[in-house]
Amino acid sequence: MKRAIICEGKTDAILVGYFLIKVYGWFYSKQTFLQLPYDKPNEVLNWYTHPNRVGSELVVWGAGGITRVGQKVSEIIERTRSEHIGQNRFDHVVVLIDRDNRTIEQCEDLVRGWFLAAGLQFADDITAGEWKTTNTQLVKIPPEAHQVRALSIVLPPMGEGCLEIFLAEALRSTGDPDRPIVDGCRNLVNAMPAEPYLREPRLRPKAAIGAVLSIMSPDWVFGDLDEKLKTVAWEEIEMAHGAYSRLADL
Repeated sequence: MKRAIICEGKTDAILVGYFLIKVYGWFYSKQTFLQLPYDKPNEVLNWYTHPNRVGSELVVWGAGGITRVGQKVSEIIERTRSEHIGQNRFDHVVVLIDRDNRTIEQCEDLVRGWFLAAGLQFADDITAGEWKTTNTQLVKIPPEAHQVRALSIVLPPMGEGCLEIFLAEALRSTGDPDRPIVDGCRNLVNAMPAEPYLREPRLRPKAAIGAVLSIMSPDWVFGDLDEKLKTVAWEEIEMAHGAYSRLADL
């Protein structure tokens, strides 16, 4: 069976991959185990293998924005329903999204709507951070139910915001020397005018975490800032490790 983690974008996919490799024993694979309809310029699709889960390869799909996450969930489940080879069906599906300005209940309702639209029915409500077991009907005669375990992760769990705010708070939670770096970068970014660079509020958390990572790793020089995320020992930060802990059950 296959496993899928669907998240909003590239940064999410990098952090998920970091924990899969560093903490949970998965390995990045250049092999494409299944063809999925992803838009290469705007999305991310990475495959992982695990030595103890041969045949249960895992895909991390950065959907290119929260408005496209539900579509990816439907594509994963629809492919599973119509797949004749049992090993190529998905039996674990994880959705990871930013909380933004929603309550945790609104996030849970949003994810539940995506799962329902994909054809998954649940006996009780979706709860962020908890695995739920459900079934979908395979397209075959005679009819056959296929079990799927589903999980939703919402970041940050402690309040409104996005992944970049969560990462900054995780670094800040370690105390010195990271706390003053985070505070200083936030103060600098918050003091900057909107024109010409920070026209949208969503850009400020990105600018702040980018500045923090650049100070922590000043020798990067024109590299991909997302790659600097991998230079932080996130697994040693309790707040970050806890947020991704349910991935251990994949």
